[in-house]
Amino acid sequence: MFSTMHQKHQTQINMNVTHEASKPERSQSDQGLLFPQSGLKLCDQIGLNRWAAAKLHDDGWLSFDPETTAQLTENQEYEIRFVGALVTGGCGPALLEKLLEDLEKPYCYAYNRIYYDWEAREWRAIPDLCNDIETLVEEWINDLKDQEDTEQLKVIKAIVDDALNSLKIEE
Repeated sequence: MFSTMHQKHQTQINMNVTHEASKPERSQSDQGLLFPQSGLKLCDQIGLNRWAAAKLHDDGWLSFDPETTAQLTENQEYEIRFVGALVTGGCGPALLEKLLEDLEKPYCYAYNRIYYDWEAREWRAIPDLCNDIETLVEEWINDLKDQEDTEQLKVIKAIVDDALNSLKIEE
């Protein structure tokens, strides 16, 4: 019964929360890696050719020279993966300059914790939804209340009531 009721309501729910993303943070750890590799080996792994890597260093996009760095630190690896991914993804010098203008150098950002918001034209940290789901749901419900969207709120209430009722039956 709950699953049919849930499916019925699920199609009606529109969770449109504009969760405020925070500014990205650079890696604060610059410890050595357990299995450090050379700058050139990492460049090869990510598809960044040697000339491009040298040019990134010469132009100030990388704080170190990948050709002469025999063992990368954690921050250096973040830096080359982040900037290198932009270059191998097709960013030329002008776009690279525009994309990176508001970030602090060196660019040791974990690429899996940051995204570029094209509409706002800024980098943002990817929110940790697992730790923040309660806040998101609360913000969503408050937004619906502010918008006086009683239909959405009734749908949510029905789903929660169904869930609570199903727990009572199983006890």
